Amino acid sequence: MCTLTWRAAGGGGYDLFFNRDERDARAAEFPPKPGRTAGGTGYVAPEDGDHGGTWLLLNAHGVTVCVLNYYPRGVVETGEESRGRLPHLCAECAVAEEVPRVLRDGMQAVRFAPFHLVAVDAAGDAVHLRWDGRAVHEAPAPEFLTSSSFEPVRVQAGRAERFAALAERSVETLRAFHRGHDPEAGADSVCMRRADARTRSLCAVRVRADLRELTYETMTWTDTEAAMPVVLRL
Repeated sequence: MCTLTWRAAGGGGYDLFFNRDERDARAAEFPPKPGRTAGGTGYVAPEDGDHGGTWLLLNAHGVTVCVLNYYPRGVVETGEESRGRLPHLCAECAVAEEVPRVLRDGMQAVRFAPFHLVAVDAAGDAVHLRWDGRAVHEAPAPEFLTSSSFEPVRVQAGRAERFAALAERSVETLRAFHRGHDPEAGADSVCMRRADARTRSLCAVRVRADLRELTYETMTWTDTEAAMPVVLRL
């Protein structure tokens, strides 16, 4: 249950936004912190409170790797490894086109529940991998991608319609799109809230020739959840 949008920036680089939606029963997540791979590549990533993985990772090369749950009809959502491990498998990639090879190598020894994975690099190139539980499908990354375990066909169609209706794809309009919550729409909103789940956080990535920046913001649903955004640069 997440939503991803991104746009290539004029002159190089890109802007990317990611809403993480989760069930209320899941543990609290942790804001992003710096890390370093065994090969020495620096990165920043938030952390899942249950399994220790992540849904989004930005490395020093300017590559962002995001993972969304996928709910193909008729496929049981089981896996030996958490999908949150996937971005870390790709943390040393210098360009998006390296991700499919690295991911396929990493998946030889472990199995994951179905997922979407998107990687965008500093040149504005991007790749989308979709694992349906049987095969990996590779394609250019769309500028919009969303998932929902709750009435997925209807919810995803509604969010896609809202994205298509945007008059422009500027940083400001994309940020507002990810913040958009309609109390009557509930789970259909991009910033969603239903009885047992909600949007937990919004990550905004900004990459330019001389900038790799991740801004993490907790989505506030009550006065006690108010928090200052966390901004990290590599």
